[in-house]
Amino acid sequence: MKPGDKYLWGFLLVLAGSAFWIASTFKLQETEHALFAQVRTGGAVVCRVRLDSDAPEERRFVPPDGPAEAFNVVRFEKGRARVVNANCPDQLCVRRGWISRDASSPAICLPHRFSLEIVSQTEKIGAHSDDAISY
Repeated sequence: MKPGDKYLWGFLLVLAGSAFWIASTFKLQETEHALFAQVRTGGAVVCRVRLDSDAPEERRFVPPDGPAEAFNVVRFEKGRARVVNANCPDQLCVRRGWISRDASSPAICLPHRFSLEIVSQTEKIGAHSDDAISY
């Protein structure tokens, strides 16, 4: 090995480490900005809201095959969502609070057949994550 080879190998090692760091940084930013709140009513996906907006938004959802007075109101904010109001008897979906990508379970309202979960852009629309937490 020649004396200049140490410098060449050191340069290549630093170059490879820098390339890996840059690629992982861009991948992390892409994943971070590709979050959606997915709303299901009656088992079907009725809405996907991108969670990268700074302006909060509220939407009202009514079950398609339930009583006309049944509703769930969802608030969407940057990186998180929650059910803020519902007229179900137990109010478990409202008491669930904020859910984010770190949340281990979705907000579910059984009387209205309603669910709210956070998914990434790469997850399929029809994919269920309930099997991972149900047994």
